Amino acid sequence: MNPVAASLLVWFSVTATATTPSENPAPTVRLELTRHPGAESCPDQDALTLRVASRLGHNPFEPDAQNVVRVDLRRLLTQWQAQLSLQDSAGNTVGARTLHSGAVDCAELAAAVAVTLAVLLDAFAQAPPQAAQPPAPLPPVDIPTPPVAPPAPVAPPPRGAGHPRRARASPTPPQAPLSPTRFWGLELRAGAVTSLGPLPSLAAGPAAGVGLRLGAWSISAEAQAPLGAQTWKRGLWWTLSPSLTLSTCYRAGWLGGCALANPGALAAGLLDAQRQQAAISPLLHAGGRTFVDLPLAPAVSMRLALDVTSPLLFTFLRVDGVDAWRTPRLHAQASSWLFFSL
Repeated sequence: MNPVAASLLVWFSVTATATTPSENPAPTVRLELTRHPGAESCPDQDALTLRVASRLGHNPFEPDAQNVVRVDLRRLLTQWQAQLSLQDSAGNTVGARTLHSGAVDCAELAAAVAVTLAVLLDAFAQAPPQAAQPPAPLPPVDIPTPPVAPPAPVAPPPRGAGHPRRARASPTPPQAPLSPTRFWGLELRAGAVTSLGPLPSLAAGPAAGVGLRLGAWSISAEAQAPLGAQTWKRGLWWTLSPSLTLSTCYRAGWLGGCALANPGALAAGLLDAQRQQAAISPLLHAGGRTFVDLPLAPAVSMRLALDVTSPLLFTFLRVDGVDAWRTPRLHAQASSWLFFSL
């Protein structure tokens, strides 16, 4: 082969190698999904892969990838939990999240996991790659300078034709990572109650309480003091029933239900022109409550509740040997509350 031709071949080879742009494809990740006992209703690995791929527009998972993302799904006592961790090929943790959901099923948590994985993987793909080691220098080669042809003249654009504009890719708006849901919280409440059944007449009064929320469950204690009055022959009956309502509730969205226990007392008195009488008897009720929560602000809501209970202790009111009233078998109470979550 001609030495000049060989030199030109080496020159073109070196030039092509030096000017070829480096390609940095999006890194692939290996997905490792574990559904612990109780979380079998959550999506499996194939279903989660489809959800993440639909959000990113491509499938980022490869079974033999060096980068790995681990997802652990658990069903705890009153909530669903997902733990996510993303590690690069060197074993460094580059992202981690812990998500909770108090929903009835795993659908809400599965959607949050798909969104969080898409955000983590998108941020991981856009991270600048580590600087690669520079290649070894090539040995010097004496290359004769090839003749350079003069550039061809460029025809001017026709009159009135504008310069073509380069298409500008619209930037993708950044997605904020999903903050984990707080599992527990304190609740303060104040309201009014209207009772029918525990007292001889319709009674109404104030109420206040405090509760502890654990996911979709809550336990609370409420103090109530409904007051009633009723005319009886020559006088006026007054009744006061201070009580403590202990409840265990479960809420699904805006609706919920509770199991109730109502220890308390019944104070009654007769007022007339000739005498005044008063007596106090214990009360104990048990039953249930249904309610609906109406959000008013991020930490404030209104609750409308209806209680139906049955007495475990029966009480009689007698005047001059005549039964004026006795405890009915069913009691009803309507209440409205303002809730403040802390």
